[in-house]
Amino acid sequence: MSSSSPEDRAKLPAWITSMVVHASLVVLVLLWATQVPQGTAEETARDVGIVLKRSTSDGVKFEGEEDTPADKTADVDTPNPTPAEPSEALPTLAENSNSADALPATSAVGPRAEIGGGASRMADAGGTRGGAPGELGEEANVEYFGVQGTGTKFVYLVDRSASMDGAPLAAAKAQMVESLQSLDDVHQFQIIFFNASAQPFTIDGRQRIAFATDQNKRMAERQLRGVTAYSSTDRLNALVAALRLGPDVIFFLTDVDSPMTEEELRKIASENRRYNATICTIEFGRGPDPQRYNFLKALADRTGGQYGYVNARALRAE
Repeated sequence: MSSSSPEDRAKLPAWITSMVVHASLVVLVLLWATQVPQGTAEETARDVGIVLKRSTSDGVKFEGEEDTPADKTADVDTPNPTPAEPSEALPTLAENSNSADALPATSAVGPRAEIGGGASRMADAGGTRGGAPGELGEEANVEYFGVQGTGTKFVYLVDRSASMDGAPLAAAKAQMVESLQSLDDVHQFQIIFFNASAQPFTIDGRQRIAFATDQNKRMAERQLRGVTAYSSTDRLNALVAALRLGPDVIFFLTDVDSPMTEEELRKIASENRRYNATICTIEFGRGPDPQRYNFLKALADRTGGQYGYVNARALRAE
């Protein structure tokens, strides 16, 4: 019987050892695979992978997933609300009351104006513009020296040049206080006294048209006391300033010294195409009405306003 050589005895254990090692590795891999929980790979992918989502009318959805309540509510991008544009603050309005239909008597300051010229184009309107707090209310029939204008926004434009000194200016201020009382707090007003320059009153902190609240009317009355007459007259720029406040009606009071030219009247007509305001004119004269056609009558006729004449010599200072 032949015997194995030392070399054969050395090779056999190495081969067997290799087989055992490989078999063990296979068994270990199989055991590990059978113990891994189902779905682990899928959940891991969601945690660390990239997930695409899209917004629809039904909410946010993950790309490729079924519509579920979780999909519609998860990761919803809530946009920050866009801040509202700041609105211009308006005076607080009290409860609405009916607008006055007539002015108080004017005997304290002299005769009412003799009314002529064109009739107000708004006198028969009778329309309304709301009336809730913060909104313009019914149109009011407002008088100044007996000249009537109808609307919701009124500007009093009064000459304060040197020729108006004394009783004429005092009467203009007294009549204005009475006229303001015919405005409800759902109407708006502004006052401009002019000579070589024109500047609106500061009402409620602004030089704009303001609601006719009791507080704003008292504020205007306080400023009236400080108005004096001096200097020359620039009617054109004063009228342009009044128009740019956007009124329905302008009560324009002046004398006829250094009358406006036809070119200036054309400029006013051109400017007024943007605003379509009614211009009611009041002429302060020296003596009885001369019954002549002048620039104040023309301005009233061209804008649908009324014209009135006041004999300044018949007025008495307060």
